[in-house]
Amino acid sequence: MSYNLFLDDIRMPKDAFGYTKLPIFISEKWIIVRNYFAFISLIEKKGVPNIIAFDHDLGAEHYTDQSNIKYDEFIEKTGYHCAQWLIDYCIVLIIINHFQIKYLFTQ
Repeated sequence: MSYNLFLDDIRMPKDAFGYTKLPIFISEKWIIVRNYFAFISLIEKKGVPNIIAFDHDLGAEHYTDQSNIKYDEFIEKTGYHCAQWLIDYCIVLIIINHFQIKYLFTQ
């Protein structure tokens, strides 16, 4: 199933159009997710989307000092963590499809 994913804890796609002026934010339909866990759940359920709009700051704690980001200290995961997870997920899909693996176990 083809879909577009909009990851942001507060904004809507029309808000992104307001500051980017990119028509894609108002001309396309989007499924909106607000956090890391919803991001993973949706992709595991529906597959990798055609388009992903990533917000970095997905919680109030991310709006602090941006000059020295310590990702491992955050309680709430960021858009960066979502991108990392997506890369790993796609690598696993490539391996499974290339080698026609029916079951893959990891620890």
